[in-house]
Amino acid sequence: MMVPVTPRACGLKLSGTVILAVVLCINMVVSVGKEPTLEAAFLHRLIGSWQGPAEQTPIGPVPYDIEFSRMDDGAVYGVAELDVALHHWRFLIVDGHLRFRFLSTFRGNKRPMWLYAESLTATAARFQGRDRDHLVVGVEPREQELKLDIFLHGKPHVSIRLKRVLESP
Repeated sequence: MMVPVTPRACGLKLSGTVILAVVLCINMVVSVGKEPTLEAAFLHRLIGSWQGPAEQTPIGPVPYDIEFSRMDDGAVYGVAELDVALHHWRFLIVDGHLRFRFLSTFRGNKRPMWLYAESLTATAARFQGRDRDHLVVGVEPREQELKLDIFLHGKPHVSIRLKRVLESP
């Protein structure tokens, strides 16, 4: 016969601290078996170093290297250092929804744009701003390839094709 284990059976007084600890332990056990959300799977695929060209840009093809890292707040962030600008890419989950903050310092710009995932799978997302016709960004992180496509007013603006940089042994 199994005897249930309770805080009192272990000689502990039932207090708010013990109850909180039990709830946290139960929550951890339940969370361990859960599959990651689509948002979390998407973010995980971005992490790492990527190199390759921005094949189509307003100024012609340019090298486009970026490394995405997980930040303390759970966001995934990377910056591409181009000759003409810095491109800051920040992906995060807010209230269960994937968001994307993009900042290009081209021509002295300091205003980031916030975009929202319109569609999402573990390997692709399509982001739009509140003004749906202005900016659309497609992001496809695959095992060894990252595709980034940016559309302005419904027309192709930038097309980036990157390969994952494998760490040397």
